[in-house]
Amino acid sequence: MRIRLLAVFLTVIFLPLSFGLAQTTASLDSIPARMHDVIVANEVPGAVTVVATRDSVLRMDAQGWADPEHKSFMRVDSIFWIASMSKPITATAVLMLMEEGKLSLDDPIAKYIPELAGLKTADGKTPRITLRHLLTHTSGMGEATDEEVKAARTLSHLVPAFASKPLAFEPGSKWKYCQSGILTLGRIVEIVSGVPFEVFLRKRIFDPLGMKDTTFYLSEAQMPRWVIPAKREGEQLVPAEIGLLYGHPPTWRDHYPASNGGLFSTAPDYTRLAQMLL
Repeated sequence: MRIRLLAVFLTVIFLPLSFGLAQTTASLDSIPARMHDVIVANEVPGAVTVVATRDSVLRMDAQGWADPEHKSFMRVDSIFWIASMSKPITATAVLMLMEEGKLSLDDPIAKYIPELAGLKTADGKTPRITLRHLLTHTSGMGEATDEEVKAARTLSHLVPAFASKPLAFEPGSKWKYCQSGILTLGRIVEIVSGVPFEVFLRKRIFDPLGMKDTTFYLSEAQMPRWVIPAKREGEQLVPAEIGLLYGHPPTWRDHYPASNGGLFSTAPDYTRLAQMLL
């Protein structure tokens, strides 16, 4: 069953100098009506939309429901599970360490995680897999089983499990969306920095940018602003579980910081990140 998650819509626009103010204002003012149509069509229960440049937020709107069952309205600071929007944050952490000269994107992953040195293709080859392959989803690495993921409490516990998975292809020869590669990058950030992944993100990215609501583990104080994910059943949108939590609430802390898709965040927080990257 396909899961449709309530999404934070982040659109960054660049306006040329010739673009008139009236035209800009008219375009921005049309966004709420367009999103209203999407909500009325039952595509999503609610949404937060953002239009920003590097230097300013031009418009931010919240519409619809954060929790339809309990009639909780969406707010601009509602907290979403951002799923794979976590991946650019992991990539940012890796590139920060690269800029500091602490790693190279062309380093073999075995330099940091020796357990992965023996990864083989189906024909028995043991090719060189680099951090660049992981970042670009061209490593060919296999995925952990549901049982391995569920049992893991730390990245150091989970990532070595990838050693038993054969490579789907020669690294660099194809593209395939790869969760294990991004999880491996999270572990490499821990090894290179000497601190847990979630601590690195908080101290080096979230705190400096003022991303106060971005975390792997929600607090009780944040829970009233949590957006309930949704999935479609027939013509209806119904609550959906976050697979990584296995039925636990977002406050559950007894699980690894999933660098591939475990973060919660808000539209204002993610906008700060996007503006920094611009």
